[in-house]
This record gives sequence, C-alpha cells and structure tokens, in this order.
Amino acid sequence: IWEMDPGSFANGDRDDFDFLSAFYYMMVTASTVGYGDIHPVRTSSRMTCVVLLIIVILVVGDQLGELEGALQDSSKYDQKYRFSNHIIITGNCRDFTLNRVLKEFYHEDHGSIENKCLVILEKDPSAALIGIQNLPFLDDKLYFLKGNISSDQTLMKANMKKADAVFIITDQYSTMDSNEANSISFLCNQIENKFPQLRVFVQMNGYSKLNLMDSNPDSKTHFMLIDM
Repeated sequence: IWEMDPGSFANGDRDDFDFLSAFYYMMVTASTVGYGDIHPVRTSSRMTCVVLLIIVILVVGDQLGELEGALQDSSKYDQKYRFSNHIIITGNCRDFTLNRVLKEFYHEDHGSIENKCLVILEKDPSAALIGIQNLPFLDDKLYFLKGNISSDQTLMKANMKKADAVFIITDQYSTMDSNEANSISFLCNQIENKFPQLRVFVQMNGYSKLNLMDSNPDSKTHFMLIDM
C-alpha cells in the first residue's frame, strides 16, 4: 500500500516505510495487539487494510478448521509397522470372530508361535477388539492398523512384502452373495499378483466357499471351512 500511495501510513517520526516496518505492522495487527505506532491515515489505506483483515480472518479460520479436522482424523493405529514374518488378518473382523481365529492360530497344540499378528481395519478398533490384546496367550502379539487393504499405502504400512500369510475372515453366520464373493476374489487376486510369495487363506462356511470358487476358479487361495 505504501508503494502505491506513499504517506498513507503514519510511521512515528520516520518518513520511510521499509520491509521490516511492514512486517512489524503486519505482526502487531494480526496478533490483535495494535500498538498504534504505525497506522493508516488515509481512507484508501484504511479500506485496503479492512479488506486484507477480512481475507486473513477467513483464510486463517478455514485453515484452522482443516487443521482441527486433520487432528481429529489422525489415529495412533495409522502408522507404519516394521514386522517381518507376521500374519495379516482382514475382512469381517468382529471381536468374537477374531478371538476365535487367534485362539486357533496360537493354540498350544501348534507349538510355540512367535509370529506377530496385524489386523487391518477401515476404522479404529472397538473397545472389544482392543480388549483381545490383553488375552494371556497373545503376549504382545496383536496389533491394529487403520486403513484399506486395497490401498497401496496401507499395504506398505503393513510391510506386506515381509509378511508370512494373509487371512481374510468372512461372516461365519451368513451365506456370501455374489457381490461379496467378487470383492474377496478381487482382493485375493490383488494380493497374489503383488505378493506372490504370500499365502492367502479365506475362512468361510461351505456355501460361501462354493460361491467364491465359482467367482475365481484359478485362484491359489487356500479355503478354511468353519463350523456353522
């Protein structure tokens, strides 16, 4: 404003208005301190400052809103894991289903299994799921990752390339329809193509197995039947 209209600001006893003076005025004004030692004295400069202040208020308010939203969306479960030889569980991970799968996987009849387990969920785990972490047989082996299993970013955070196996859990109390079968089939193909060294297991009931096999007869996926 000073460059376009010299003399439009009162700057104490000084006749010039350099960059440092402008920066000082901006900080004092934006912080709402307003000492008054530098102030606009003409109508044009005052109106320009009013417009600029309105713009600053709108922009800062909007950015603060986005920052608050980002902080709310952040999750301690959205992080990168550096495990190796771990197993990954995804799918219909209800607490009772996950509990059942883990009890079977870590059963003492299988010997001492030290593989860690990473469960991928699309939202933060429920209190019931978090409670499973405290079961004695897990012994700090269960972790959660918030993300989409189809996302490359999530696969990277899960360190999928160093995983030992992937377990896809389905609802044991319902029959899988064609849409769900196609979705799981696509996921199996995606994992097999990107990580051919990984073993993929799908846990389901007999009727769901037939639907899934029909949707992807060439899949190398292992099917695990569960009792209804």
